[in-house]
Amino acid sequence: MVPPVNRAVIDWVKGILKRPSDWLSRMSRYISYALGSLLCVPVFWVFREKTHILGDGNLRATEIAKGIVLSPTEPLDVFLHSQAYQLFRSWWNWDEFTTYAFLSCLAGAIFVFFTLLLSREIGQSKKGNLLVLGIIATTGGIQLFFGYVESYTFLYASIIAYLFFCVRYLKGECSFAAPCLVCLISSSLHVSGFFLLPSLIYLFILRNKKDTGQFQRGFDARGVVFILITLSLSIAGIWMLGSMALKSQEVGLTHFLIPPLGETEGSYTLFSCSHLLDVLNEQLLIFPLAIAVWAAVLLFRRRGAVKRDKMSWFFASVALSLSCLWTQNWAMPGIGIFSRHPE
Repeated sequence: MVPPVNRAVIDWVKGILKRPSDWLSRMSRYISYALGSLLCVPVFWVFREKTHILGDGNLRATEIAKGIVLSPTEPLDVFLHSQAYQLFRSWWNWDEFTTYAFLSCLAGAIFVFFTLLLSREIGQSKKGNLLVLGIIATTGGIQLFFGYVESYTFLYASIIAYLFFCVRYLKGECSFAAPCLVCLISSSLHVSGFFLLPSLIYLFILRNKKDTGQFQRGFDARGVVFILITLSLSIAGIWMLGSMALKSQEVGLTHFLIPPLGETEGSYTLFSCSHLLDVLNEQLLIFPLAIAVWAAVLLFRRRGAVKRDKMSWFFASVALSLSCLWTQNWAMPGIGIFSRHPE
């Protein structure tokens, strides 16, 4: 045997086997995370809530029991729960509350799976991974997965999935189509997911800009197409499904959502002075510290004291989008926020 030939053959074989080996390594991690996530389902189920008096639990369960399959504000979520209720009732004679509780626990498994993946992407070490995992898993949102009868279970899990794919896109490890698709699913599950769109646009800008602030050569025009498709489908889907759901009630989407433009001067619209002042007032009441934090970040960023880390700025944009979630576009009376429908 000739050593130089041996080395050449070994290097050639290693090159062939490297990609399958890396793929199997990733798959083994995904499988272990998936199994660990499924093991959480019995825990969620055993400790599930029993009274169904939190939030709109009774309302949501009653809707699917009556056969409602369309909703103006959570179209995909109501459709999934309605179809699951019909299926489980025919198989095991489950009632509407048991159906919601079971799907809540399944959403919890999805949440845990993507939380594990996200913590691995963000954490720089095993301790960092555990820290990120602990922070996300111990927030108040974890309550949604203990049999909670509400419309936010799959939405919350989809937001964590969205963050995971966004981080991978920032690292150049996945296509921009992945976060666009998950963002579209989130906005289909609940109109609240629509508030992820600004962060999606910011994500694309971050990925295609140099540190000098100029766009890179070879600008990814497909990303613009993905954004336009996501935005168009989100708006068209919400409007179409919402109109179908409200047709029998003889009311329009503006009964639930603030219209962007008004027909007369002084109308209470999305960008009217009155609404913007209400937004500021709500923010001051709910979390005034956020305004101070953002002011400090913008001030010190100009002085170069804040590190220009793309991932940090992206998460900041997500936090800003979600912090303005209810106060910027939601106007349903009687749920603890300002109302544009004076009694």
